[in-house]
Amino acid sequence: MELKRHFFRNVNLKFLAVTFTLLLSNTLCVYQANSISDEQRSYLDCTNFKFVFARGSGAEVGSARDFQPFKAAVDEVFGDSGYTYSFYELGTTAWSGHSYPAPGIGISTFERFTTSLGALLSGGEMHAYGDSVYSGTVEAKTYIWQLRGVCPNTKVVLAGYSQGAQVVSSTLQIVDPNWIYAALTFGDPKLYL
Repeated sequence: MELKRHFFRNVNLKFLAVTFTLLLSNTLCVYQANSISDEQRSYLDCTNFKFVFARGSGAEVGSARDFQPFKAAVDEVFGDSGYTYSFYELGTTAWSGHSYPAPGIGISTFERFTTSLGALLSGGEMHAYGDSVYSGTVEAKTYIWQLRGVCPNTKVVLAGYSQGAQVVSSTLQIVDPNWIYAALTFGDPKLYL
């Protein structure tokens, strides 16, 4: 009799634990969906594919150098495919307080020189360059997490050029691999730092 009572007490405790966990996870999902701004919500459109792009060092959001050629190539391939698709470029808006800045590198200004030197000496992990990669990684992870909560069937394709490729590589290390359909990197400097 004591064993039977012990068994049912444990089953009831497990049932309560599972119920509490489910309620908590549902509450967090509702909080997640309600804790974003209207601007952020406008970037969470449900399509067959969502292309998340990270630009290279020194390029502005919507850059004719980085983003526009990538978008044109995707449009050429997917344009008549019958699939719906859309784009989000990292740095467009802040997610979790982070917005990918993609600071310039090189020797044309003192700021670019120190960013380059900091990246080289730290293997791309510190200073303005490392901070930028970190911000891009957090923005990408948070954006993808929010997108998955609103559009669970959207296939996410991550793509990045130069510093943006390093952001993509870093993001792949911290997100659930089941969230990413494909990843494209072009000229990841982490391979050379």
